[in-house]
Amino acid sequence: MCIRDSLYYDRYVVASSCLLLANKIKDGGDIRLNNIATAYHKTLVSLENKTELLDDTTLNKIKDKLSKTEIKVLQTLDYDFDFDIPYPHIYRIYNKYFKDEPDPEKKIYHLSRAICLDIYKTYAPLVYPSTVIALTAIITACFLLNFELPPSNFQKLRAAREQQKTEDTRMTDEAPDDVEKKLNEEKGDKGQDKKLLSFIDWIEDIDKTINLKDILEVQNLLYDFINTYQSY
Repeated sequence: MCIRDSLYYDRYVVASSCLLLANKIKDGGDIRLNNIATAYHKTLVSLENKTELLDDTTLNKIKDKLSKTEIKVLQTLDYDFDFDIPYPHIYRIYNKYFKDEPDPEKKIYHLSRAICLDIYKTYAPLVYPSTVIALTAIITACFLLNFELPPSNFQKLRAAREQQKTEDTRMTDEAPDDVEKKLNEEKGDKGQDKKLLSFIDWIEDIDKTINLKDILEVQNLLYDFINTYQSY
């Protein structure tokens, strides 16, 4: 299987096989091949507006199809299940930068997770790392909830770090003018938009490997999906 194989494989078969495989990996409980095969049949019947009953012959054919596709998925993953997903990054970013914000119901956190699911319906996860997916979801959630970025907690963290840098520099007997010069260099050109600079600083503080261009590209893919399916 490869990216273009999505044109040739039944997506409901692939989704069902992935669900079955995930259940085995995570020991998800009582979900079994019969259960997933039955759910797959019900889904197809409802999509085609049919009233077809599931007999043993049909059930066995579906189970065989799911098992074969499961092997294909395993081969595609090269039997490697140690891969990164966005949700732990959403949790980490939220706890670090948003826990002191006025968001008692954790709307930003929960909406970010929901948006992440929609991003996974695009091809973005095939191209961009999970940290980019997580941060795009959080930024989009903040935009939809009219929440200003960067979060105020970042300003506090940055102010504390700059204060520590100043104190550390003074301990080396460096002249105060040099300290001020260094801080200004870190903040960038004063003629630039300070709010944008602060936003970029926040992104770099989360992960220095992330760039704004990647976030915008993932966001465009997400907006195309939203405009097509009206998710929000």
